[in-house]
Amino acid sequence: MATVSVLASSPESRSPSSPSSEYLTKRGLADFIGRHTRTIDRWEKLKIGPPRIQSPFNRKLILYRRSSVIAWLEAMEGCIPRDFHQTRRKKPGTR
Repeated sequence: MATVSVLASSPESRSPSSPSSEYLTKRGLADFIGRHTRTIDRWEKLKIGPPRIQSPFNRKLILYRRSSVIAWLEAMEGCIPRDFHQTRRKKPGTR
């Protein structure tokens, strides 16, 4: 399994009881699910990605609760998002 980068920086602060171990940054989410951060950005734009938390103090800080991401993945299991085909690029010369 890929290493997950979390908001916490030291190994001691990543203990299971630490609140920061429950939250992922966008990079951490991308590593966790094996996708690029641009994919996460596209999902946010289409409103089909996992639930996110935006800090009221720092509008640029976006976090994802690990348990919410896992629940979102389980809910998505076996289904294709409604907008999936709209996000794929069409090959030139096809309809």
